[in-house]
Order: sequence, then C-alpha cells, then structure tokens
Amino acid sequence: MEAKALKSIIAMRFRRYASSIGLLVLAVLCGSCGSDSKYAGLPNLVVVVVVDQMRGDYLGQFDPHWEGAFRTMLDSGAVFSNFHHDYSATESVVGHGTLLSGRYPMHHGFISTEWIDRETFAETFVTGDPDHTQLDGGPGRSPARFIGTSLADWVQQDNPKAKVFAIGGKERSVVGMAGIQTSDAYWYSFSHGFTTSTYYRSELPEWIERVNNRQGEIDWAGFVWNPIRNLEGMAFRADDSPIEGNMFGLGRAFPHTIGGGDDDQRMTLSGTPFADELVLEMALEAVTELEMGEDDVPDLLLVTLSSLDLIGHIWGYGSHEVADQVLRVDRNLDEFFSELVDRIGFSELLFVVTGDHGVAPVIGSEESLRLNSKWVSLQPVLDSIDSELQIELGVSKLVGGTTNRSLYLDLSEVETSGIDPKLVISRFADGLRATDGIARVYTRDELMEITEPRDELERRLLNSFHPDRDGDLLWVPEEGCIPRRVWYSMGENVIAAHHGSGYDYDTHVPLLIYGPGIVPRSYDHPVSAVDLAPTLARYLGVTPMEQLDGKVIAEIFESQM
Repeated sequence: MEAKALKSIIAMRFRRYASSIGLLVLAVLCGSCGSDSKYAGLPNLVVVVVVDQMRGDYLGQFDPHWEGAFRTMLDSGAVFSNFHHDYSATESVVGHGTLLSGRYPMHHGFISTEWIDRETFAETFVTGDPDHTQLDGGPGRSPARFIGTSLADWVQQDNPKAKVFAIGGKERSVVGMAGIQTSDAYWYSFSHGFTTSTYYRSELPEWIERVNNRQGEIDWAGFVWNPIRNLEGMAFRADDSPIEGNMFGLGRAFPHTIGGGDDDQRMTLSGTPFADELVLEMALEAVTELEMGEDDVPDLLLVTLSSLDLIGHIWGYGSHEVADQVLRVDRNLDEFFSELVDRIGFSELLFVVTGDHGVAPVIGSEESLRLNSKWVSLQPVLDSIDSELQIELGVSKLVGGTTNRSLYLDLSEVETSGIDPKLVISRFADGLRATDGIARVYTRDELMEITEPRDELERRLLNSFHPDRDGDLLWVPEEGCIPRRVWYSMGENVIAAHHGSGYDYDTHVPLLIYGPGIVPRSYDHPVSAVDLAPTLARYLGVTPMEQLDGKVIAEIFESQM
C-alpha cells in the first residue's frame, strides 16, 4: 500500500481492451456463450463508482490531460455531458441515495445530511440509528430513515445468490448506496479503519480485520502529498491563494504533510488523495474474498471515493489540489479497473462512473466575483426577528432549528395563545427575503400547494422537499451565494467552498458507462440522476420494487433492441 501511494506510473492496461476489440463485438460474443442461464450475455460484475464532488465540467476542463480510466471511457463508452441531479438538496447522502434508487429525495426521504425533528426539535442525522451501534463503538448507522429500496435490493430480490458489496470513505454515502438488504457495507472510521454497523452484521469479517491491520501498519506521520504531475495551466489561481481554506494543519500550498497521532492521522488522511487508495484496495480485496464475478449471477460492487469532496471543500474548485486529485482519480481508477479486467475478464464487467454533486465557485474567485457571490450569514436575521416576536407576542424562543436550506419554528406557544401561526411564519419569511444573498423564500404550505413549478429552480426545490422532514420555511440562495449553517462552528478560512443548491454548478456531474452491450457515443441531451437506476435495472433484467421517478436511458441499448 505504501508503494502504491508513492507510485506515479499510470497503468494503461485498461485502455488496451478498448482498442483491441469493439464493445459491440464483445456484446455479441458474450451473448453467444452458450449458457442456459437467464443471465446469459450479462456481465458477471457491475461496478458503480461515485466520485464525491466531481463536477460535470471537469471532463472537458481536463480533457487534454486524461491518460487513464477517463480517457478510455470518454473514447469508448457512453458519455453523458448533460447529466444533472434534478433537485436542490445537492449533498453527498442525497446524491448517493438518488443515483441507485431512481427516485427524488422527496420520495426516498434522504433530504439532507441532517434535519430537525418537527415535534421534538432534536437534530436528526440522516443515517443515525439509536437501535444499532457502530462496531468500533461509534454511533449506529443504518438506512432506517430511507424510504423504499434501491438497485442493490432489486438485484438481491431477483436472485439471493447475487453478491453486493458497498465500500467508501463516508458512512452516509455508503449507506445511501447500499439499499436496505445489503449485509456488506463498510466505511472508513477515524478510530478503527473500515467498519460497519450492527444493522449490517454483528462483527467484522476476518478478512476486513486483516486488511485493516495491514493498512494500520502504515505510518502516515510526516507523509507528504505532492502533485503527481506539473499542474501548470490546470488550476485557475496561485497555489498559495489566500481565498483557499486550511484544515487539519495541511496548509494552503503544496507540499502538504500529514502529522499527529493515530486518530489525527486518519482524520487528516481524509483530506488527502490517499484515503481513496485505501478504499480501492479494500474493494479489490472484496472481489477476491467474496468471489465476486465468478458465477453467472451478476454481482454489484458499489464504491464511493470521498477524497475529492473534502479537498474541494478545503481548497476549492480551480485549486492545484483539486486538479491533482481529479488526475489521481483518473489514474487510480485505471489501475483499479485494469486489475478487475485481469481477474475477471473485460466481457464480464460493466463500469459506471458518476458523481453525487458538484460544488460552487470559491468565494473571492473570478467566477464568484462575476456572480457577486458571498457567504450568507442568516443567524443575525433569525435572532433579530425571534427577539422582536418574543417581546411582541409574549412567547418563548421561536426558532427550533435550521438546516442548510430550512427553518423550523416552535409554534406551540403561539398556537396555544390563539395567534395565527401564519403571521409568525410570514414575519420570518419577510426578513429572510430582505436578506442580501437570498433569492427566494417559500413557506411549507406554499410548496405543498404548487402543482406546476414555474421554472427549473423551483422544480429542483420541489424534488427535494419532504413535508414531514423539512421545516416551515425553505430558502433559495442567489446564484453563487452560500448560506452558513447557524451551527457552523469550524471558523473562518477553514473551508473555501460548499455545495447544496439547485444551480448547475452543484447539480451537474458526469456519467460514463462502459462495457459489453453499451453503445459508445456522446450524448448531450438532458439526463437526470434518477435515470441511472432504472437503466441499470433494465441492463440487468431486474425489476424495481416500487414506482420510480426516473426512466430508462434506452438509447444506449439500441444495438440490442
């Protein structure tokens, strides 16, 4: 692993399979293998990789520099350049839950990383589960709050012999992908290495412990992150730009050095490219240990790479660090896919690469200045209105809590006093509408009454809205503006950028599909993230277990239909 982290030679084996024989020929050969199984002609392993915070425009921006998996998939796969998460709650857990369920957040219920309970006003973590515990002693995690099922469940419902393995750096992303039946779902823990929750299994398999021990022997203290290539012309600003953040003591400019004790090392590691390498190593071990792709029942390998997300938050879009990381993703996926091809055979593999959300421009960058972007602090506005109303109405504190986009009001005393709650809600709405950086404010009742959205922004907000989990007011920031969470306590100049809006820079992500039976072509028409799950279900011949919002992207199968 240490040698792998230091390696700078890009594996090109993956590419030779694309040039040696056409995908359509492979599909014909695969479909005539002579098997009587209902799965004849299907790959034995479907690999879905979600790259956290992978903006859709990165494919074009770095096109001259791709030398690995992205180069192969762009040249020989189905490429969707207009692929969007068609909702405004563009957060990691929401994206992962949407991609593999085929349903909008309004239906699957994973509307945000957290929300406020409307009755108790307690903060509710999306994957939190008090009935379970994490195997390393941390809080329990599960899909208990997920509504419905996803691709992993449909595959296992179709054939219980199908193996599903989900792995990643963030527990909420893994839980969002893995469905409700999967037993093999693991994520990286700062205290233990890869772990899981008792929802999935009571103890870690021996082989997971073995890999954890092997990875744990790496001493990351003093380990230096340097670019793998000359990044001249790939970044939009100087490497030591003051508008970038500084987290974990890594500094603003290369080189970045990891330091601290074991827990500090693991936490700092998540803000470097090396965390992804640990994930991919564990994924390859899973293929071997679970014998994935070795029978004629298609298996599902779900991988989420989280390093780019934290790197993007800290240094931001256009930084040297983001440029280096996307090039590393290209290289690391090339090595990963090449290893799978060597083990299983190209005709038995389908590769899918996409993203869970994008990211806004860094406040202070040239792009943000054109948009008049700013951090928007809502705390003073809410405090002021709350104080005024407490005096006027003779009630206690009214603000019960907030999320990135929603205000929850405690209206119990108002209702008891015989005051119309709508008057209170209206006061907060007016105050927020007058706040610089806020474009729109909707009451919960207004959103519930909309039958036809007036524009794309409103449609995306509605697709994210869940009346039982969202608050009394929801706001939409001006383009480029980023509301600061009321509880946000990391301090100034720690992160440079954020996401979570319905604007294209947050919704636009890539979609690349590569494998037997997939027509290699570039598509520029609009495709929604909810379309991926029904498309993969059609490819695998499995039936979704509930009505979906998405539709099959049928054109990529036209050679077979």
